[in-house]
This record gives sequence, structure tokens and C-alpha cells, in this order.
Amino acid sequence: MARIRCISFDFDDTLLRSELCKAETLKEVASAYEGGLEILEATPRDSRTAPPGQVVTRDTIFRAVAEGLHARGVKPGPAGETPEQFGVRMCSQFSELVQVRLTQAAEVRGAAAMLAHLTACGLPCYVNSATPKVPLEQLVNARGWGRFFVAVHGAPATKAQNLAAIMAQQQLGPGEILHVGDGENDCSAASEVGCAFMGVSSPDGVARAFKAPVHVLVQDMHHACLEICKLADLPPP
Repeated sequence: MARIRCISFDFDDTLLRSELCKAETLKEVASAYEGGLEILEATPRDSRTAPPGQVVTRDTIFRAVAEGLHARGVKPGPAGETPEQFGVRMCSQFSELVQVRLTQAAEVRGAAAMLAHLTACGLPCYVNSATPKVPLEQLVNARGWGRFFVAVHGAPATKAQNLAAIMAQQQLGPGEILHVGDGENDCSAASEVGCAFMGVSSPDGVARAFKAPVHVLVQDMHHACLEICKLADLPPP
């Protein structure tokens, strides 16, 4: 394969141990309402495993919960509040809670050291996540990681659309960019644009089974850094 000249990183559970925190906070917000947790459990809420073409974001999750609660007659807001407005209110509460908690979350082993090394070597790095762009940028900057990235890309654009935008900005072909992530949506996005994909094992160290080709599977970002340096012809840290 061609020498890799640019890296696109998923964020949740690729650079930051954040998925469990998000899942627990989703339940905390939904469980404040009678039947909310039951509705949440029946709602698609993991973008990593969503069927192709199905968009799953915090907005879609809380819209579905709000619609389900309204259908059951649970309308805790001000008179005349629509399900959409109720969903936005719950989503805002979730975003405020999770943003504070994630600034203190643990990084995936070796993440900050890897990003510092790749940046020092002049390799352009991007965040490419299904998390909404604005809170994602705020979180990246709050953790002091903004200096490591050319740009932060998030929803509403898809990961494949973000990869295409990154390639256009860097004037690179698909064979010159690598996407790193832990979800099936990461693998499928890389496959869709034709770039190489590096898969990340689950937090318990179990290798994930991806449907599309995977160039290499890594345990953490220390391992990822060593593999990226090989692919990009860079000195190891």
C-alpha cells in the first residue's frame, strides 16, 4: 500500500474511554420519567452498530424517548410542549452532564502520547466521529488536545462524508489516508471511500469482528502509534 500521509481518528473508545459514561448518562436522564428507561432500552442508541443508512445520535435517541413518553401520556414539561421540544430538553440535559464527566474520563492507553508524537512528526491528524461537531470540539479543547488536530469532524455529516472532506482538504487519494476506529460504522466508512482501516479492540481487550477488510487490529493507542509509524514511514516514539 502507499505511504500513509494523514490519519482520521474516531473518538469514543478509540481515543477516550467514553462509551460507558455516555450509556450511563443516557439511562440517568431517561430514568427520571416513568417508563423512560424501558423506552430507551428499545431505542437504537449505538451508532457503531446501527444498520447502514440509520442515523443514531443523541438527538435521535431523545426524540424517540420523548415520543414514546408522550404516547404513554407522560408529559412533564410546560403546557403545549411538543415531543420534539421535550426531546431537545432531555438532549440538552444529557449534553451538559456528559460534557463535564468526559473531561475527566480516562484516555485509551497511549492516546495523548501518540497524538503528540504524530504531530511532532508532521503527520496531519483529524477527529472523525458520530458525536455532534460542536460539543465534540469543546471536549477536545477542554482536554487540551486541540493542538493535535487539523480539524474536528462530527455529526451531522457521516464518517464517510468526513473522510471525503479530509481527503479533499489534504489533496490525497484514498490509499494515502488511514481511518482508526472501534466501530462497524468506522470500518464501513473506510470501505465506502476506499481507504485503509485500523480496528481497535474493545476495552476488555477482545478483538472485534468487522465485516469489511481491516488492515490491522490494535489493542490500544500505544500499539496504534507503532503501526501508524510503520505505515507512514515515521520513526517510532
